[in-house]
Amino acid sequence: MNYILKFVIIIMFSMIIISVNSSSQLINKWEIVDTDTIYYYNSNDPIAKNISYIDKNDISIIGYYLKNIKRTFFTPEHIKVEILTNANIWSALQFSGFDNTKKKVILYDTNQIDDHWRAIAHPSNNIYVIVGDSASFMGYFDWLRYKFHSLLLISKNAGGSWERSTYDSNKIFMDISMCDSNNGIIYQKDSSNYFNLNKKKKYDTLLITNDCWKTYIKKALPENSNNKLYCINPSSFIVLCRDIEKNKDYLSITTNAGENWFNSSYLDFKITCFKFINETKIFVGGYKALNSLGNAIPKLTMSTDFGLTWNNILLYDDEYKPDWGGIKSIDFYNELDGVAAGDDLIYTTTDAGFTWNKEVLPFKFYPDGSNIISIVDIVYPDNTLIFSIATNGQIIANKNEKILSKPSFKKILDSRYQKVYNVNIQWSSVVGANKYRLKIDSTKINFEDYNFDHPLIDTVLSDTSIILNKLNYNCQFGAWVKAINDNSESDWAESRQLFSTIATEGVLYPPELLEPEQGYLAKPPEIKLIWTKVPNAVSYNLSIKDMVDNKTIFNQSYIADTSYIYPGFKPSTMYFISLSSTNKDSTSTFSNFMLFTYYEPNSIYEKKSLPLNVISVFPNPVENNCMYEINSNFNSISILKIYNLLGELVQSKEILLKENNNKYQLNTENFLPGIYFVEIINSNDIKRGIFIKQ
Repeated sequence: MNYILKFVIIIMFSMIIISVNSSSQLINKWEIVDTDTIYYYNSNDPIAKNISYIDKNDISIIGYYLKNIKRTFFTPEHIKVEILTNANIWSALQFSGFDNTKKKVILYDTNQIDDHWRAIAHPSNNIYVIVGDSASFMGYFDWLRYKFHSLLLISKNAGGSWERSTYDSNKIFMDISMCDSNNGIIYQKDSSNYFNLNKKKKYDTLLITNDCWKTYIKKALPENSNNKLYCINPSSFIVLCRDIEKNKDYLSITTNAGENWFNSSYLDFKITCFKFINETKIFVGGYKALNSLGNAIPKLTMSTDFGLTWNNILLYDDEYKPDWGGIKSIDFYNELDGVAAGDDLIYTTTDAGFTWNKEVLPFKFYPDGSNIISIVDIVYPDNTLIFSIATNGQIIANKNEKILSKPSFKKILDSRYQKVYNVNIQWSSVVGANKYRLKIDSTKINFEDYNFDHPLIDTVLSDTSIILNKLNYNCQFGAWVKAINDNSESDWAESRQLFSTIATEGVLYPPELLEPEQGYLAKPPEIKLIWTKVPNAVSYNLSIKDMVDNKTIFNQSYIADTSYIYPGFKPSTMYFISLSSTNKDSTSTFSNFMLFTYYEPNSIYEKKSLPLNVISVFPNPVENNCMYEINSNFNSISILKIYNLLGELVQSKEILLKENNNKYQLNTENFLPGIYFVEIINSNDIKRGIFIKQ
């Protein structure tokens, strides 16, 4: 009953813009389950298929060790050169139990140092298929030169023995997907080489097998294919494509084993991953660049008609306060429960992707205060396990356990210039917690060599604040805090630069920018800059630098107020805001802040409604009957035409289109299974749709 009710709720809200739930006080517990020195991701292609699984007890990963290899060779000038290069010694790993106690490592061949593994398929318990390239080192000319061959590794006895085959010089196997033990596809990329450095035309190829690569056939991939593919069933495939001229990504789909292809609509972001949930429903993830400097936000979208139309998914509550980075991997345990992950981000859904919750990565993920660590692959094999790998070689998992939500430190104004007494440290309260453990340590300014094993303060409090006195001058302070109750505790919350103390009493320091907040988007062209009032300051100096064009665009001195409206900000740009204080005796140093402007004129909350030239078909896939819906601006006599994938006309009839919404019933009982295209043609326009006959 609950399952049915859940689907009813999903249907009721299927036309409502998708958003993120506010976080609860009990959250999923994510933990590091492996800390080996093996790097479980593909350095050649960080978004390749690194994981394949049967279930939670049979997860396979590809990774590598690094070993220094000394090569000696002669340049064309016959000068002896010795260099030290990093050569990859690859390994395949099988996790036969996610508790990490039954792990076994399958090393294929440590002598094949120039084999590059790019993707893995593990379609059944005993079968592993790994693809990539084998590089023949040719020497140093104007740089290191290699000749590539496509590489195929197959084990049919759970890694006990392997068949190694190479094919086609100067071609690389980039990706593999298998829908069962026999049927699968491989993406073969045409590659440049020393003898042909810049091929003007490259011919990427699709390899198709129905006997686990004993034999295969080759077919041309669609134009603009871009290295990634997926096998839906033995005759239906999907390929990632990129239109270079329009700088847009899309998907190309076939349902007859590559004989014919049709394209999805363009997406407004860079695609890095996609996941089919059923024959027509697909999720696509990636990132949208905000400017030429690489600043980007994560993007996730969904389609139920093979990509003819897309429904954008909002991954954060406020469009001007986005998460940063990109989505790199998506997986679903069933049609309701899914996960998406990427740059310092993990989101989960329990309602078929209509709402998403942002997860909290484990604190131990940052033992050295390092920058963003990317989740490069994530799988959801069971309702008790979500399993992921990161670029730093760690494996992070959620085993369906809950912990208290962790608190967060509250912002301290002018945090870098606090006095040595009466410093108020505050953090948020957590429902269900009755006490908090707090650690505070200090170090020199601009250093982070804290010792939280033996900090200055290590105490347990029932309150959510503490007043610090008798501090040292010119020091930087970091802090940890966690929530505790009688049965559970949260992960640590960390602030590595919570505050710093002034160098001397009475020093004139620069103000802190309050609005717009760092890390948030500001809407151009007019943006009001607001900063803190500094004691003893008479006026302030403001400088604005355009980081995209790398030039200072504005300087203003002797601003008496603590705010300024600058009318010249451009969209999709990053700015460097510098502020200083002045009085009759001195001028302070500058404080610097980053400001990002909004990247498009329309709100990202604006859901794409059904365009006037699109036909909506439901249910889709179709059994014997379906309804098709069309919006129209006028009354007209139109012609309905239905074509199959081969372009053959299956049905044609005259219909009357009325202004606004139109619904018609279509009988498909005599249609053969497959994909069909619908066109409605009149003197004003052509409307198109697509459906699948089961």
